[in-house]
Amino acid sequence: MTRTERVNIVAAAVADGRIPPARRAFWLARLRDSPSTAAAEIAGLTAVRSEPDIDTYSALFGHKEN
Repeated sequence: MTRTERVNIVAAAVADGRIPPARRAFWLARLRDSPSTAAAEIAGLTAVRSEPDIDTYSALFGHKEN
C-alpha cells in the first residue's frame, strides 16, 4: 500500500467521523506496519457524531427556541 493510499484511507475516516483527527498519526503508522489488518479495522469503525441531533438536545435540555 502506498503512502497516498494510506493517507486517503485515513482522511476519509477522519472526514466521516470514524477516526478523530488527533489519532491520524496513529492510524497512518498502523496502516504502514500492518496494511490489511488496519484497513479492515478502519472499515469496521462506526462514525461518531460530534454534534447531538435535535432529539438528543431536546431530551437533555428541553425544546430549543429559535
